Amino acid sequence: MNNRVLGSISLITLLFSTIWIGLLIKVQVSSGPFNTFEQTLAHAARLDTVFYLTYINAFLVTISATALFTGLYLCLKPLSPTWSLMGLMFIPVYSLLNICVYLS
Repeated sequence: MNNRVLGSISLITLLFSTIWIGLLIKVQVSSGPFNTFEQTLAHAARLDTVFYLTYINAFLVTISATALFTGLYLCLKPLSPTWSLMGLMFIPVYSLLNICVYLS
């Protein structure tokens, strides 16, 4: 795999991760501290636009990270076939578990 393509995928993953952190900070700042369980439950029950944006972005982080892991496998396979194969086994497990959690 070309280093330029791998660099682009890592930049996209970084961008989606930064957006995710920004959304997390926005939610935390706008909601304030939770002092009781009822406040936490009320916040969790509120399904606003930011909630859906966060989960869509988390899905995009998972897809881009999967592409990044696959690119790293292809890049490192000639150098270390055994270690890269162990990393390849992690990719579908990571992707499927995260996507199942985000879609549930």
